[in-house]
Amino acid sequence: MAEKSFPRGWKGYVATGFFISLSLIALKEIRLSDVAMRTAEPMTTVTTTLKFPDNDQTLRTKYTGIASLDYGLGFLVAAFLPGASGWDLNAQVQQIYFLVSFFSVISIWSVEAGRKGNASSFITWTSVWALFYQTVGGAVIIPLWYLLFFRNSSRESTWTPASRLVDTAYAKALLPSLVLGYLLPTVAIYVPFPDPGFQIRQALIAFWQPCPLYVNLLLVVISTAIRRNEPATNVNKSETSLKYLHRLYITNFAVSAFVHVITMVLCISAKVPQVNFIHSLIRVPVTDRFTMLGALHYIFQVDGLIILSAALAAAWGVMWDLKHLGKADISTGEIAIQMAVATVLFGPAATVSGIWLLREHMLAEKDVKKA
Repeated sequence: MAEKSFPRGWKGYVATGFFISLSLIALKEIRLSDVAMRTAEPMTTVTTTLKFPDNDQTLRTKYTGIASLDYGLGFLVAAFLPGASGWDLNAQVQQIYFLVSFFSVISIWSVEAGRKGNASSFITWTSVWALFYQTVGGAVIIPLWYLLFFRNSSRESTWTPASRLVDTAYAKALLPSLVLGYLLPTVAIYVPFPDPGFQIRQALIAFWQPCPLYVNLLLVVISTAIRRNEPATNVNKSETSLKYLHRLYITNFAVSAFVHVITMVLCISAKVPQVNFIHSLIRVPVTDRFTMLGALHYIFQVDGLIILSAALAAAWGVMWDLKHLGKADISTGEIAIQMAVATVLFGPAATVSGIWLLREHMLAEKDVKKA
């Protein structure tokens, strides 16, 4: 017997089309556009000669000692290094903003992967998703995760308290795992320190690439340790797990909002005239895209804009679902306006974290009222 689902009507079809369109746009811009094609030859040259065309910088040849793996890592290091090294401040600002913002995305994915009701869904296979978005492109793959997330959440059973439950040990492990496995390695790439030849920075960039896998490994290790050291009576209580999810979302909000505010100050500050909001975060000038560094910056921009657009759309979508199911006492129009204002003030990643936090508390309050 087919599981009962609630109808989203035409809005469901629009959401499906939206996420698929984002993925296709990303595929075109990141893999098939003239800009993408222009980076292919110089990137191959860089990874072969180990020299950048506009900079006397030598690439490392060894990261793991496995030749085929080191070649692939060298390609990724070559893509990240211009921004990480600060050769182009606009590219550096964009990379920091985007990768720190992604902390919220990977956190939400980790939460949803831990829900009992999602156990049989493909959205829980976060390591497999990470493998694809780290190789094919985040903007190509991540909208498809949100598409499957909404298909999965159309099942009425996923909205029951039992299905939404997150194991308490897992919930406790989320924040340390995400900070140690993703946030700290990300920040380490951009921390200024003496590094002649950028040898250490290149190693940090290579080390960063499997970060989502580090998060999952840490989740297993830390949650297992917690279960072994806590009484069974403390496990699987929704009130307890909500406390730890709250801490995670608040941390995400604070980190993302801090980076957003600092970035906006840099963009408007007369003390750093070379950093421009549009150039850095929105659109690299067409003429700059003819250079390898400008083309790489443009690809990072597309990646960041599409991923954050998908995350914002998904945040609005979960609130629409709550309203449709009678679990939220606020109009989706009001939510859209509030999200727009919050995005300007605190940034898209902080806004998404705030919405997920609001969602958790709205669901918990409704459950208490029913009880």
